[in-house]
This record gives sequence, C-alpha cells and structure tokens, in this order.
Amino acid sequence: EKFNEKKKISNISFPEMPNVGTTLKSIMTVHSKKELKGPDKGKTKYLIRPKPDPKRVEETSWLTKEKIEEETMRPSYNWTDIGSGNLGKVFVEVLGCDNLPNLD
Repeated sequence: EKFNEKKKISNISFPEMPNVGTTLKSIMTVHSKKELKGPDKGKTKYLIRPKPDPKRVEETSWLTKEKIEEETMRPSYNWTDIGSGNLGKVFVEVLGCDNLPNLD
C-alpha cells in the first residue's frame, strides 16, 4: 500500500466542513503588527490562530514570539471535538511547528 494511495473506508463519517479551504487559508495566514506603546513597544506581535484563549481573549489575541512560547507551556483546558465514529479517539495538541519548509 502506497503512502498517498486512496483507500475507501466505510462506517466512518466526518462532519460537514463547507469552508475548509477558506478556514485553512485564514489559519495559515500570518498577521503581525509592531507594538507602538506599552511594555512591548517596538516588538512584533502575532495574531493568534485559530483563536485566542477563550478565558483571556484580550490578553492572548496578539502575542510576541516569547509570549507564544510561554503560553504553549500552560495547561490546556479547551478542546475542539470533531469527527465521529466508533473506531476510537485520538487527542492531538500541536505545541509548535518551527522551521518548517515553505512548500507553496
């Protein structure tokens, strides 16, 4: 069996995701800004994707690289449940994707 070979799997249903391309493009687009005032004056901040911490939206919407590293080490408490079926569950938490090649 080849790695990218298409294989039909039955008894598995996935959620309807009509805007997957748009959502993925939105998540992969890097939005940044230079902080003009405050303790982070002059530092570049990045818009957090797919969304900031729901308990601290204002505080975690735009973060510096150092703050992003700090936030990834905090305990997780918010999960997105997608998919369905009876094969089992997989829990994945991506903490970082540094130095990946740009394959576009």
